[in-house]
Amino acid sequence: MIWNSTFLMAMVDVAIIIIVAASFLVTIRFRKKLKTLRANLGFSMIMAGLALTGLMYSTDLFAMFFLPGLTSSQAALTFMTDLHLNYSWLVTLFGTLMIFGGFTLTHLNMVRTLEKNQRYEQIVSGTNDFLAFIDCEFRYQEVNSSYLEAFDWKREEILGKTGAELFGAEAFHTVLRPAQAKCLAGENITYETWLNFPVLGRRCLDVHYTPFQEWDGSITGMIVAVRDVTERKAAEEKLLKWEHIFRFAGWGATIVDPKTNTMEAVNNAFAEMHGFDVEDLVGKPFEVVFAPECSNEISLHAEQAHIHGYHEYESLHVHKDGRRFPVQTNVTAFKNKEGEVLFRAATFQDLTSRKEAEGALKESEERFRQLAENVNALFYVQSADFETVLYINPAFEEIWGVPLEVGYNDANYWIQSIHPEDRERVKTAFINLVNGSTYEEEFRIFRPDGSVRWIYDRAKCVKNQDGEIYRVVGIAEDVTKKHEAQSAIRETQENFQMVCEAIPQQVWTAGPDGKLDYVNGRVCDYFQLPADQIVGEGWHQVVHPDDLSLCLQRWEHSLRTNLPYEVEFRLKQGEDQTYRHHIGRALPIFNSAGQVFKWFGTNTDITDFKKLEAQRRQGQKMEAIGTLAGGIAHDFNNVLGVILGFTDLAQQKARGHDALEKNLQEISRAGKRARDLVQHILTFSRQENIHKSPINLTSLIPDILSMVRATIPSTIEVRMMVPNAPKAILGDSTQIQQIILNLCSNAEYTMRETGGRLEVTLESVNFPNPRIFENTTLPPGPYLCLKVKDTGTGISKHDMSRIFDPFYTTKGVGEGTGLGLAVVHGIVSNHQGAISVESTEGKGTTFSVFFPEIDSIEISTENSPLAPPVGLEKPARILFVDDERPIAEIGKEVLESMGCQVEICTNGTEAYRRFQEDPDRFDMVISDQTMPGMTGDALAKALRTLRADLPIVLCTGFSHTMTPEKAKQTGIHAFLKKPVLKEDLIETLNQIL
Repeated sequence: MIWNSTFLMAMVDVAIIIIVAASFLVTIRFRKKLKTLRANLGFSMIMAGLALTGLMYSTDLFAMFFLPGLTSSQAALTFMTDLHLNYSWLVTLFGTLMIFGGFTLTHLNMVRTLEKNQRYEQIVSGTNDFLAFIDCEFRYQEVNSSYLEAFDWKREEILGKTGAELFGAEAFHTVLRPAQAKCLAGENITYETWLNFPVLGRRCLDVHYTPFQEWDGSITGMIVAVRDVTERKAAEEKLLKWEHIFRFAGWGATIVDPKTNTMEAVNNAFAEMHGFDVEDLVGKPFEVVFAPECSNEISLHAEQAHIHGYHEYESLHVHKDGRRFPVQTNVTAFKNKEGEVLFRAATFQDLTSRKEAEGALKESEERFRQLAENVNALFYVQSADFETVLYINPAFEEIWGVPLEVGYNDANYWIQSIHPEDRERVKTAFINLVNGSTYEEEFRIFRPDGSVRWIYDRAKCVKNQDGEIYRVVGIAEDVTKKHEAQSAIRETQENFQMVCEAIPQQVWTAGPDGKLDYVNGRVCDYFQLPADQIVGEGWHQVVHPDDLSLCLQRWEHSLRTNLPYEVEFRLKQGEDQTYRHHIGRALPIFNSAGQVFKWFGTNTDITDFKKLEAQRRQGQKMEAIGTLAGGIAHDFNNVLGVILGFTDLAQQKARGHDALEKNLQEISRAGKRARDLVQHILTFSRQENIHKSPINLTSLIPDILSMVRATIPSTIEVRMMVPNAPKAILGDSTQIQQIILNLCSNAEYTMRETGGRLEVTLESVNFPNPRIFENTTLPPGPYLCLKVKDTGTGISKHDMSRIFDPFYTTKGVGEGTGLGLAVVHGIVSNHQGAISVESTEGKGTTFSVFFPEIDSIEISTENSPLAPPVGLEKPARILFVDDERPIAEIGKEVLESMGCQVEICTNGTEAYRRFQEDPDRFDMVISDQTMPGMTGDALAKALRTLRADLPIVLCTGFSHTMTPEKAKQTGIHAFLKKPVLKEDLIETLNQIL
C-alpha cells in the first residue's frame, strides 16, 4: 500500500517534471532576447521550482527503490512514507507554482518584446533612410526595404555578404572598412560621400555608423544609417551658382532695401559701370548713381515696381569722373505672402554705345522697347467645348494688343488672329486636345496694330471626379524675342567665325564632352591638315608624346571641375615636322542653367619667348659670374704681381744656379698661367675690353688648321671648306684664333679613341629678320657662319643645357677646367655674334658661330713688333704709388735694379703731398688705379694741375670705371694691366722716356 502511494506520487512528479522541462527549454531559448528584469526574475523562479521538484523526485526514487534495501525496519519505512505523504506534495506544489509563475512572466515579457520589435520593424521599414545591421565580421545581417530598393537588390542577395562583395574590394578597403573598424572599436562615425545607384543614379549620402552593444556592454555589430542629401547639395550648389551669376554678370545689378532705399549688394559690373569699387557703393543711397535731375523720379519708379511687381525705365546715371550716361533699368519687387516688399532687385544696361549707334532709329527703338515692357505669359481657362472663356489674365492685353473684354466676349478671337499659314494647323491640334492628344504649338499672330508676334502655346484638359473633361487650361508665351535672339545668335556665330579667322592665334572650340568641334584657319595652316582630321580627338596625334599625358590630365580635370584650362605643351608643325612650344588655354562658357555648353580655347606659340627667356637667364648668370670675376681680378692680380715680381728678382740673383733657376722659371710660368686664367674669366664674363680690327677669316682659318693638324692623332681626318674670296669680320684675331682652337680641341677629345672626321667650314648667311638663338638675338643683316663639325660621341640632353656654364666639364679630372666653351661664348658675345650647337649622341656635334660680316677688309702691313729691349734705355726718377706695400716694394726693387731712383707711397693723398713739395724732383709717376681715398685717375688729374707735362703710367688688375681709352682721354701716357711683368714695364718706360 505504501509502495503504491509512493509510485502514484512519483508518476505525478514525472508529469510535472515534463512540463517544467518544456518551460525550461523555452526559457533558455529566448533568454538572450528577453533581457529585462521581468525576464530574469521569471528565469530565476523557473530554476528554483526545478530545484524543489527535482528534490522531491529524488526523494520518491529513494523511497521506492533504495530505502527498502537499506533497512528492514517497518517503523523507518512508515516514517518515510508519512513524511512523503504529508510534506512532499506541498513542496512539489510550491515548486510547480514557481515554475508556472516564472514561465508566465517570461511569456509576457516575450510577447511585449515581440510587439516592440514589430513596431521597430515598421518604423525601420517605413523610413526613407537606408538602414542596415552589420556584424563584427563586416557582414550584412539585416537591411530595411529602402536599402534594398536603392540598390535594386533582393534580401537574400545582400544578407551574409561583406562590403567588398557588394561594392568592390577597392571601395571596401579604402572607405568602408576603415570607418566600420573604428565603429566596432566603439566610435560613432559620420562622413559624406557620393555613390552611383542602379535605380537612383549618382547620389550624395550622409553616412552614420553606430556601435551595437549587448546587455553586458559587448559590441556585436554596428547600425548603419544612410540619408540621401543630394537635393540639399544641389540646392547649395544652385545658390552658389546664382551668387556667382549675380556677382559676375555682364549687366550691372543691385539689391535695394525698400525701407532705407540703400543698396544692400552690387555686382562688379555695376561698380565698374560707375567707376567705383563694390565696397564704395554697398550701404550707400540708391540715388547716388543718378543724375540730380533724375533724383525725383526714383521714388516714382520704385512705387511702380511695388505696385506692379516689375518696372522698366530709362534714366541718366553719373560716373565717378562726372560723366553722364543713359542706363536701362529693370526693377523687380520681391514680396512676402502678406504683400510687403522685402527688397527690390534691379539690373542695369549702359545704353551709351547703343544710343550712339542707333542715331536716327532712336524714336522707333523707343516705341519697340515700350511695346516689349512688362511682357508676361498669358494664363487662360476655357470650357471643354471651347465656346466660353472662363478666365484670362491681364497679359492678354500686352500680347494680343486688345482689351480683356475682347477675349472674354469672343472665344474664337485668338484663333482669328493667328497667321493664315499657321491657323489650320493650330486649330486642328487644339480640337484634338479633348481626344487625348497633347497640345504644344508655336505660331504667329497678327495684332491690331499690324505687328506679328510669335506665340508658344501649351494646354491640357482638366477632368472632374467622373473622369469627364470639363475645362481646358493653358499658358501662352510671347517668344518673339527668342526668335529674334536666334537670328542674333546666327549672326553672332557668323561674326565669331569671322573674328576667329582673323586672329593670328590658333583658335578652337569644344563641346561639353571635350571633343573639338571647330578650329580656325591658323590651326589648319600650322598642322597642314584639314579641319576634319583635327576636330574630335584628332589633335592627340600632333601633341608631343612626352606632353600628351599631362595635356589629357589637365583637360579631363577642367571638364570635370568646369575650371579654366591652361597647359604648356609642344605641337608638331606640319611643314617641317618640328615641335614648337605652345600654351593652350580654354575657358568654359555657361548657359543660363549654369551648365557648360561650350569651351573656347586658343594655342599661343611661345617658342621665341622661351628662347628669349633662356637668353635672359643666361645673361643674368653671366652677369653674376662677371661681378664675381671683377671682384676677384684686382686682388688676385696684386697677389700675382708680388709672386712674379719677386720671382723675376730671384731669377736675376739665381743665375749660375741651374736647379734653383729652373724652379724659379716654373714658378714664373705658373704665375703667368694664373694671369692668363684671370684674363679668361674676364673674357667669358665680358669684363675685358678688346681692340677690334678687320680680320680676313679666309686666310686666318687655314693657318690655324695647319697647327691643329700637327697636334691631333692621324686617325682623325681634318676637312676645310673655306671660300676663295676674302671674308672679313671686325674683331680680335687672337680671340678668334682661341675660338677655333677651343672648338677643335673639344672635337678632338670626343674622337680621340675611335677616330673620325673634323670639318671646319665658312659661309656667308643673311638674316632678313631678327634671328633668335638660345642665348641672344641677332639683328637682320649679313653674317659669316663658322662651323666646326665632328663625328664623335655627341652631347647628352642633360649636358646640352650647361655646356656654356663656367667650370662645367664632362672631361675627367685634370683633363679640363670647364672654361673652354665659356670663354668661347664670352668672346662671341663681345664680337656681337651668336653661337648655336646641334648634337646627337653617338653621331657627333656641330657648333655654328655667327659673326657680323663687314664689306671690306684692311690688312695691316706693319712689321711685327721687335723683341723688347733687355734693359732700360734711360734711367729715371720715379714716384711709385700702390696701396699694397708688397707690390710697391717689389716695384721699387725692380726699377732700382734697372738704375732708376724710386720713392714709394701707399696711398694717393700721401703721393700728392710728396709730389707737391717738389714737382720737378720726379721724371715719372707709376700709380695703381684702385686705392682707398684717392683713385689713380683722380691722383693723375691732381698731379697734372701741378705739372702738366708729367708722364703718368696707370696700373690696374681690374676696374669697372677705367679703360685704356678713358685713361688716354684723361692724359695718362700708358695703361698697364696687373700683374705687370718686367719686360712690359721696360718697354713702356722706354716708349715714354
